[in-house]
Amino acid sequence: MNGETVISTKGLTKRFGTKTVVDDVDLEVKRGEIVGFLGPNGSGKTTTIRMICGLLRPDAGEGTALGLDIRTQADLIKREVGYMTQRFSFYEDLTIRENLEFVARLYRLPDRRKTVDDTLDRLGLENLDAIESDLSSWGADAEFERVGALAVAVEPHEVEWLHELAAEARARGDESVRLLDQHETRAAVASPTYLGSVWETRTNALVHPGKLASELARIAEELGVEIFEHSPVRRVDTPGSTGAVAVETDQGRVLARHAVLATNVFPALLKRNRLMTVPVYDYVLMTEPLTAEQLASIGWHGRQGISDMANQFHYYRMTRDGRILFGGYDAVYHYGGRVRASYEDRRASFEKLAAHFFTTFPQLEGVRFSHRWAGAIDTSTRFCAFFGTARDDRVAYASGFTGLGVAATRFAGEVMLDLLEHRENERTSLRMVRERPLPFPPEPAASIGINATRWSLDRADHERGRRNLLLKTLDALGLGFDS
Repeated sequence: MNGETVISTKGLTKRFGTKTVVDDVDLEVKRGEIVGFLGPNGSGKTTTIRMICGLLRPDAGEGTALGLDIRTQADLIKREVGYMTQRFSFYEDLTIRENLEFVARLYRLPDRRKTVDDTLDRLGLENLDAIESDLSSWGADAEFERVGALAVAVEPHEVEWLHELAAEARARGDESVRLLDQHETRAAVASPTYLGSVWETRTNALVHPGKLASELARIAEELGVEIFEHSPVRRVDTPGSTGAVAVETDQGRVLARHAVLATNVFPALLKRNRLMTVPVYDYVLMTEPLTAEQLASIGWHGRQGISDMANQFHYYRMTRDGRILFGGYDAVYHYGGRVRASYEDRRASFEKLAAHFFTTFPQLEGVRFSHRWAGAIDTSTRFCAFFGTARDDRVAYASGFTGLGVAATRFAGEVMLDLLEHRENERTSLRMVRERPLPFPPEPAASIGINATRWSLDRADHERGRRNLLLKTLDALGLGFDS
C-alpha cells in the first residue's frame, strides 16, 4: 500500500581494499516512489544498488528490501528483485551465453540452461521478426514468407542427430520444433531418400533475394540515400587532421565522418582483413515451373525451406511460381583466392547437382532446369561473420558470412552502428563481435588446407559421420561449422 517502506538502509558501507566506495548511506524509499542515483563513474551508485539487491555483502551498516534483510535474506531478495546492468559488469571476457549462465546461477534459477537458451532464441527471433516488420512497414514486396524449415536425414547416422536437436528443443521448452519420423517426413515432402526430419516451424522464412535488394535500394533512395553503381572503391583513407574518411574511386572521392565496409567476398580494403576470408564457389539449379501433377507428386504443401544434415549439404526451396531451387554440396575453392566470372560456369558441379536432384525426387524425372548460376561466398575460418573497427573507430566492417548473410546482414548493420557509436549492449558483448577468427594461411597452404578439409568432410559423410584427425583438430581450435 502507499506509504509502505520498500527499501531502507542505515550506515550502509562498502570497502574494496583500503578504498571506501560507499560511505555510511542512509536511504528510505516508499512504495510508488521512483529514485535515481546521480554521480560520476566510481561514486558508488552501482555498488549501493548491488548491496540492496543482495548481490554484494556490505562491510558495515544494515538494510532491508521488501522487508527482507539484505545481509541474511539475500537469496529471498534475489527471487523478487530484478537488476539490469548497463553493460556486463561481472567478467567482460565471458561470452553472452556465459554471462547469462552466471546470472542464472547467481539467482539460483531452477532450470538455468533453459533460461539461457530461451534468451538466445529470443535474440534470434527478434532479428527475424524485425526483418518481417521492416519489410511490412516499408511496403517492400520481397516475397517474405514465414514458412519454417525442414532439416532432413538422408543417412542412418543423421537420424541420431535429429533426435539430439529435438531433445535440446524440448529441454528449453521450445514447442515450435517438431521431430518427424520417416513416414511423417515423406508425407510432408515425398522423397525416398528421407529417413526423418526436424521441422522448425517459426525460425525460418523465405525471401526473394533479387526483389529484396531492389526494394531496399528503392527505400534507401526514397530516404535520400545516393547509390553509386559501377564505381569500385580502390582504397579508404583517413587523413589524421580532418577526422574524416575518404573513399577513393576512379572517378572521384567521397568524404564522410564514418564509413562502413560491406565488401563481402571482394578483396578487403583494409590490410588487416586480407587473409580473413576466402572466396568459395556455390552452385545452384532452378527447375522450370512444375505442373499441377508434378507438384502433387512431391507434396511440399507447406513450402518449408529444406536442407539435409550432411557436412556437404544440399538446400532447396519452392518458389511462388512452382519452381524448385536446388543448390549446395560442391563448395569449390580455386588456388589464389581470386573472384572470377569464369569460375561460375563449372559443368561438373551442375551435372552433379542435377543427378542429386533426381535421386531426391525420382518422380520428377524429365523436368528441365531453366536456370543455373553460381556465386562466390565470403568464407571465414569459423564459418560465420566477424566484425570490427579501424582507423580510430572511423571505419566499421563486417565480413565472412559464409553463405548465411540474408538475415545476418541486418544484425551486422546494427552491430556496426553500435561499434561506431561506442554503444555497449547485448550485440556488442557477443564473443563473435569481440573476437576475430583465425586468418587463412597464404598460398599454397590455404589451398592445401581448404581442399583437405573438403575431402575430410566428404569422407565423414560416407563414414557414418566419423570425423578424422583433421576435423577433430579444427573442432578443438573452434574452426568450421562447430565454431
